[in-house]
Amino acid sequence: MRPFLFITLVLFFSLLLHGAEEKRQYLVLGTIRELHPESREMIIKHEAIPGYMDAMVMPFTVKEDRWFKEVRPGDEVRFSLEVTPKEDHISKFEVLRRGQPQQPDTKTKVAKIKVGSTLSLAGIPMKEQDGRDFDVSSLAGRSVVLSFFFTRCPSPEMCPLLVAKLGALQKALKAHTDEGAPAVTLLCITIDPLNDTPKVLKSYSKACQADPKLWRFLTGSLPDIRSLASRCGADFWEDGGLINHTLRTLVIDPNGKVRRLYTDNRWTSEDLFESIVIREKR
Repeated sequence: MRPFLFITLVLFFSLLLHGAEEKRQYLVLGTIRELHPESREMIIKHEAIPGYMDAMVMPFTVKEDRWFKEVRPGDEVRFSLEVTPKEDHISKFEVLRRGQPQQPDTKTKVAKIKVGSTLSLAGIPMKEQDGRDFDVSSLAGRSVVLSFFFTRCPSPEMCPLLVAKLGALQKALKAHTDEGAPAVTLLCITIDPLNDTPKVLKSYSKACQADPKLWRFLTGSLPDIRSLASRCGADFWEDGGLINHTLRTLVIDPNGKVRRLYTDNRWTSEDLFESIVIREKR
């Protein structure tokens, strides 16, 4: 793992734990790809933001409803991005040039997993952060919290927030081990396997203070991961070498049934912990 990325991740968790509220402002140029007013998000392909992140395609939070009425996909825009250790959002917005919307994806759609469906990881070869082959039989009799992420994700509201919440869930589970806490395994599968080798994932897991007996990071071949992620609704794609993705976190019971499915990061570790405990006690 590059030292810069490792230091950035450690700094993020340090600031989060100590409640730092440092605010930074960045001027960003980009092109709008998609509008999602229901979740207050715009998918924007943006240029590099010096001192913050490389050029990529990603969702940005927009707090003012009026901007969704004033822009359309394809527009070239300039905006001010306000960043704190816990979130980032667009605070000012300007349309530079009207453009043509991107053509819709015509690829074959994959049937998505729904709550109540059965999901099995058997037959999908993957490796853990220590380089060992992932043994799906190790999940027998355990609930599973399954998420998709990648270590280079720079937005504090995307993968870093997901990982921070899983860290809080790990802490809650370990704190209740003497009270008959349910057997749970947290699995984070990278959507960037070309970069996220076992060595990179091992460094990342250490920065997250992940207990390998409870929380594991997995990688595998890109086609296998894309197929699994698509079934779970965690779509991701490259645009000019940049990764864009959606969020999915699944709670799977010991019988392989999907009990909860989260399409964003609005869930809390407390809610997730309680849902697992209640389910296990039934």
